[in-house]
Amino acid sequence: MKAQTLFIWLGFLSLLAQQACTDESFSQIVKIEIPEHKSLPTLGMDLRNGDTLAQIIVNKSLGILDQNEFAPIDNIKIQLLRNGALLTDNFLLAPGDQFFKAQLPAPIEHTPGVTYRVQVEVPGVGTAFAEQIMPAKPMVSSVVFSPDGGVSPDGERVDEIKVTIQDVGGEKNYYALDLIEGWFEIDQNGDTLFQTYSSYLETNDPVLSPGTPYALVFSDEAFDGGSYTARTFKYGNTGGDGFALVRVYQLTRDAFLYARSLSQYWNSNGNPFAEPVTVHGNVVGGYGAFILSNYLEFRIQ
Repeated sequence: MKAQTLFIWLGFLSLLAQQACTDESFSQIVKIEIPEHKSLPTLGMDLRNGDTLAQIIVNKSLGILDQNEFAPIDNIKIQLLRNGALLTDNFLLAPGDQFFKAQLPAPIEHTPGVTYRVQVEVPGVGTAFAEQIMPAKPMVSSVVFSPDGGVSPDGERVDEIKVTIQDVGGEKNYYALDLIEGWFEIDQNGDTLFQTYSSYLETNDPVLSPGTPYALVFSDEAFDGGSYTARTFKYGNTGGDGFALVRVYQLTRDAFLYARSLSQYWNSNGNPFAEPVTVHGNVVGGYGAFILSNYLEFRIQ
């Protein structure tokens, strides 16, 4: 009886081995069935306190195998609401531009707790919306700029910027930093032009990380309810012959997650050893992100 059972098991294992040792079993190609794609509205909007112009990208999603390029869609309806009341729906797309733009009746307020909602209707595709609640302004106790006051990882002297924040305890808070450099120019009509650009900030601080569309982002997970000094640095002559401003933001949770994941996505793009990154979104009925932030600005140069 034991011999018969052993014979049956040996025959079974032999059959499994024959089935396993096929040409396909050694193949490095895995066939994945891609589900059919249903187009949904897509949108991207970044709104900050003080903005007088609202800008948004709206289109429809394309499948991974779709060979078509994104193209402008006619008759898209866009509404921006504040606490349920219409703020503007006068969004226009200029020829050759990818952003729908609308002049706001008044600058975006810094009042915390105000709910902003953007909703879009894409003909033949559907409707989608996203909401954000304006966070409070960050509480900044000091901003210290030290020309050649820092040292880079390779030992080079760099301009150091230290920002000290007082965090509110008992709640999740999210922050970002930007360095804006600029200069003034006089045009041919004698008018003064204000030119600015965002500079790249680096850090050795493990609490801070890159975050697009800001320079650096971080949460209060490591210092909830306490004071924290974020240390950053920049190569080159900060401000040059013009000026430099440090912006300290308080972000919504969606803004923090979107900024951090988008930066991780771009950093991993084209790297065969990087893990896939999914960019955070908060759009209901579609894809994309609507983010909101409240900031303070400090002139350092």
